[in-house]
Amino acid sequence: MTTSSTDEVRRRWSDTFQRRGILQQTLGTVQDWIEKTFGISLSSLSLEERSDAPYEPPQRASLLIAQNRTDQSGIWTLVTARTDRALAQESARLTDPLLWSQVAGRAVALEPREMKLQIEPINDYRFVQTQPLSLTNLRLVAANWMSANILQYALILLACCVFLGIATSLLLSRLGRRS
Repeated sequence: MTTSSTDEVRRRWSDTFQRRGILQQTLGTVQDWIEKTFGISLSSLSLEERSDAPYEPPQRASLLIAQNRTDQSGIWTLVTARTDRALAQESARLTDPLLWSQVAGRAVALEPREMKLQIEPINDYRFVQTQPLSLTNLRLVAANWMSANILQYALILLACCVFLGIATSLLLSRLGRRS
């Protein structure tokens, strides 16, 4: 007998009792495919600013790595464990390529005696300037902003297309042949 998670049971119950039309099922399938393929969800398309909630590491964690910015444009990185001996042992274990390649996000908690990390993703991020301002850097900054803010980018692109269409129409009406 297999045990199901609460979320899975809730989803099956919802699918069983909720009548969904063909259009809703198709949209749900497309939404799931886009999220799985491109990592784009409805929450990533929101216009409101994202912020990080306070992080509380799991009770079983043997090592914690966290990183956050300070008010004076600096970055604090914390690496801690329950004892100094555990810090040395768990830090050495974390350098294993299988674990180290998984380190990401704003906080990482290492599970004791397992090759498993609990990762807390970053929602609110700021970039720190590492090179002087140049046209090449501005291009990279713009490309990164557009990839992180898809909805805003699409709206700006749509507005530019509308402006270009109106400008072209006005120009052609002035230059065009009149009967």
